[in-house]
Amino acid sequence: MKLINGDCLEKLKELADNSVDAIVTDPPAGISFMNKEWDSNKGGRDEWMQWLTEVMTEAKRVLKHGGHALVWAIPRTSHWTAMAIENAGFEVRDCVYHIQSQGFPKSLNVSKAIDKKFGAERQVVGKSNTCIGKSMNKDRVANWVRSENDNWKDANKITAPATDKAKEYDGYGSQLKPAVECWWLCRKPLAEKNIVDNVLKHGTGAINIDKSRIPTEEKVQINKVNESISKTTRGCFINDKKEKWDGTYEINTQGRFPANLIHDGSDAVMEEFKKYGESKSSIFHYDGKKFNTMHEKDGRKTINEYSNGTGGYDDNGSVARFFYCSKTSVSERNLGLDGEKSNHPTVKPVKLMSYLVNLIAPPYKSVILDMFMGTGSTGIAALLNGHDFIGIEMSEEYMKIAEARINNYEEFRKYLK
Repeated sequence: MKLINGDCLEKLKELADNSVDAIVTDPPAGISFMNKEWDSNKGGRDEWMQWLTEVMTEAKRVLKHGGHALVWAIPRTSHWTAMAIENAGFEVRDCVYHIQSQGFPKSLNVSKAIDKKFGAERQVVGKSNTCIGKSMNKDRVANWVRSENDNWKDANKITAPATDKAKEYDGYGSQLKPAVECWWLCRKPLAEKNIVDNVLKHGTGAINIDKSRIPTEEKVQINKVNESISKTTRGCFINDKKEKWDGTYEINTQGRFPANLIHDGSDAVMEEFKKYGESKSSIFHYDGKKFNTMHEKDGRKTINEYSNGTGGYDDNGSVARFFYCSKTSVSERNLGLDGEKSNHPTVKPVKLMSYLVNLIAPPYKSVILDMFMGTGSTGIAALLNGHDFIGIEMSEEYMKIAEARINNYEEFRKYLK
């Protein structure tokens, strides 16, 4: 590993052209999160986009031709991030969405703010059941408390509107609860005429589908018409010979195809998905004339016509189809720090970073770059998966935390299970 303390825009210039295989990085969002200077908007949207464009231009230079990058963003400014990536010369290939339930609401209580503006005292009528209390890290709730125009010790109090206008706007706020984070999947343009030639010459250009498949205990059962038909997971069409299905099945034991959705596995997310029921795919058969689907009805197998011929899986499920990873726990946040505590507000889980690294890293021992290293989760993931790592971090405080965590990377292996 190579850990570099300094401004990434300057330090990237010290790296050689085409020397990095993949980039997984978590840049600032430009929203002054918790009043952190490193998350300022640089003066406005255009200034911020110009800054990130310059960083990503240098990142593209050091990345091998066809190499992929995954770049974090939040919904509010994700378009800034995407535009900067494109302006730097990357191809935007997709966006991976991480859904979680632990986001902390930072909405302004408009009714309370109105009363404060008019100097009206509100009557305390109860106490909320939120988790804000003495046991919480004050810094982590400070932003929420500021938006409520309240002292953190009073944040649990429920008050009644005092003025008529406050009563009119009781229940109004300013922001939704954050529940989605984005990871822009982009690629440095190929240097060769196609992906195959680029992979053979540079080692980069493709993503690792099988390494990123979603494990399942169910049998993903695919009907196979005959050996001349392509063994795909969907759309098994009959060839021109109109040969009949031979009664055999192809069983996919590798897991489900990775999607651009990740969820945190929390009860809240699982329950939301359940409200819409489970998706069910059908077993399809071919009788020599058309496709039919087999369904279970009253304990008996029945065959229904399936005229559009698009087939499917013999499985069901909802969020079980997608990779899941919860946000970073307190124990993981401080692991490897020898009793010290990390005060970084946005520590990324090693399990998530490992998944992202595996998705875009070539099959050999690769060099993974994170030019916004923070406290080192990308580096831990890279080393745990047998890769080399280059990390750049501007903050000396976070740099020390990252060094300690990465030097003790083996302690994080359980978080990959």
